[in-house]
Amino acid sequence: MRKVLLFLAGIVVGIFVLGGIAYLYLNTKMVTITMDESTDILPIESSDFETEIKEVTAEDFLQIRKKINKPTMINFWASWCKPCVEEIPYLKRYAQKNNMDLIFISSDKNNEKQKDLMSKQMNRLRMPVSYIIKESSSTVDVQNYMALKKFVKNIGADETKVHGFGFCVMLDENGEIVNEFLGFDISTAFDNYFDDQIKK
Repeated sequence: MRKVLLFLAGIVVGIFVLGGIAYLYLNTKMVTITMDESTDILPIESSDFETEIKEVTAEDFLQIRKKINKPTMINFWASWCKPCVEEIPYLKRYAQKNNMDLIFISSDKNNEKQKDLMSKQMNRLRMPVSYIIKESSSTVDVQNYMALKKFVKNIGADETKVHGFGFCVMLDENGEIVNEFLGFDISTAFDNYFDDQIKK
């Protein structure tokens, strides 16, 4: 009788764990835009637009930081993150308008399927280059959130400020971190919001 009760308890716990994972997965703002969809901020895919995805470790990025010579925005995005994808055109315009460099680092899982999705998004968004965090989290961490937090910590930023995707790190002309914040995807407020964050 005791074995049966333990078996049933195990099944109940398993159902709750799987249900919790499914709930978290379905209740995040995740999207994969197919090639047939279009919005007013995403350009149509072009077969002549080349994209490049470069794997990066925190140690690699620390070397990249040493070469920075003007204000730079680092944007952590993911191909499935709707707010991330929607804010990219605004980030590009903002960086261009303010003579800043813009570096994209994806927190997608580092595998061929995710890289293919990334490449499609990059093509539509006219992003020629994006880094991808080389190390992925466990299978249970479907959003690769723990890998993102670890990477952010290892580059010297405050991982406790990572409350979601579309996370930005601002560097000055010497490559020093001056601010960290979540992005903002409403166009009418975008410039003012970023101006406020950058000036802090």
